Amino acid sequence: MPKISVIVPIYNLENYIERCLNSICNQTFKDIELICINDCSTDNSLKIIEKFAEKNSNIKIINLTKNKGVSVARNEGLKIAIGDYIGFVDGDDYIDLDFYEKLYSKAAVNNPDIVKGADVIMIDSNGQSFQTVQNKNIKICKQAFNYQFWTAIFKSSLIKNNHLFFPEDNNCFEDPYWVTLAAYYAKNIEIVDDAIYHYERRMESQSNKIWTQEQIKSYIKYIKILINFGLKNLENNTVDYKMFFAFISQNLFNVKKYRCHPKSKDYKILNELYIRSILLKSKK
Repeated sequence: MPKISVIVPIYNLENYIERCLNSICNQTFKDIELICINDCSTDNSLKIIEKFAEKNSNIKIINLTKNKGVSVARNEGLKIAIGDYIGFVDGDDYIDLDFYEKLYSKAAVNNPDIVKGADVIMIDSNGQSFQTVQNKNIKICKQAFNYQFWTAIFKSSLIKNNHLFFPEDNNCFEDPYWVTLAAYYAKNIEIVDDAIYHYERRMESQSNKIWTQEQIKSYIKYIKILINFGLKNLENNTVDYKMFFAFISQNLFNVKKYRCHPKSKDYKILNELYIRSILLKSKK
């Protein structure tokens, strides 16, 4: 049984996937199962994956016959992953060669439910980059872990015992939803600040576009679910509660400002949710 299963969803990433797979296959930590989910790519992505699989016996390939989105792809990987811990890498990103060695070394000592590394965010490979300060907040409050789940490894039992699957009817807020629940159920989260995941923010990617009405409605659905989750589960912990609703309010502010047309009907709903989240944050 491998120590770590790494799940990589792939859809039309022929210009990026080789870099990604090289960074995983050449890890200093070798006890890795690599699961590549080809989400019905129409470019040369599958051929590239298959060439890697010919040279690396630890690679498993899942070919979806219909494009179903990143949440379905990740869930298909979760269904067959057998590692003690599970990690995720997006096909257009890459990791330092000692990334998993550093994370698992911490896991082997303290046996935490989650071990989180750090990130470097690059803007279109143009030389601009920055690093978030999320780890600093997580050391204070585990519920501050509400995005960038791919910088971490998660104990397989944490995922399976709590049925942590990505929502398959939503591809615009699946990350914060999933990792918020994972952080809540985790008994402890260890931080490794020098284990680096490189996240490339491409301007043509989904996260940089005005969302469709269907996406906005799906986002609203899961924001409401999370708000109810926070009210139900975090009321007795002031730090977690305030951190959680600070994240919700900031996220709503960004979505209504950058992802939704201000004259649309959904903008009013987003604004009402934003005001509610501000009031909830101030309640404690």
